[in-house]
Amino acid sequence: CDAAMYFSYAKYILGIEGGIYTYYRPPGFPVFLISTGQLLFDSFIGTVMAHAAMGILMPVLVYRSLAPMSRRAAFTCAAVYILSTLPFIGAKLMFAEQLYTFLTIGMIYGFSRYYFSRDPRFIYLAIFLGLAAMFTRWGGLLPLLLAVITLVIVARKETDHLRHLVLALSVAVSVTGSFSYLRSLALDEPALFGSLHNMTSLQMF
Repeated sequence: CDAAMYFSYAKYILGIEGGIYTYYRPPGFPVFLISTGQLLFDSFIGTVMAHAAMGILMPVLVYRSLAPMSRRAAFTCAAVYILSTLPFIGAKLMFAEQLYTFLTIGMIYGFSRYYFSRDPRFIYLAIFLGLAAMFTRWGGLLPLLLAVITLVIVARKETDHLRHLVLALSVAVSVTGSFSYLRSLALDEPALFGSLHNMTSLQMF
């Protein structure tokens, strides 16, 4: 199952015996499992607590993203999201969906904060959370590209903000390129350098 695959992938990253590199999955969720102590303490408690914290924060981020447009609409959307139980369904599941949803909502929050405050720090927040979402599920590539395009449109008349955007994108491209290179080494196939996974084009279109 996917949960066992992520656990085995995490073991591979740490160099633990029995770990298996899953070439078609991104490394984000296995790294998350490592960072929440699942392998160190041989326990799911840290991961479940992190998932629960995300479940609490997601409606707040939904509200904060929409509040500059309409507080009533923002409250309604956040309330509906809570009542749907979607923020908490994945709390005890060892799947990537909870983390991916949290990071994607966080990216939207970062864009919203930048759009309404014009604070360039939120450019970095939007780009880096979008990048983290992409490395959690490859489906995050399209939302990240849409966010980048929208940020370019919004910031196009402010040279200083465009510099921040270029810097953030440079970091994102460097991280992505490094992963692609390491992937090609792990699979002993130099031709794979430049791709993220075997289904990149299908994921996009």
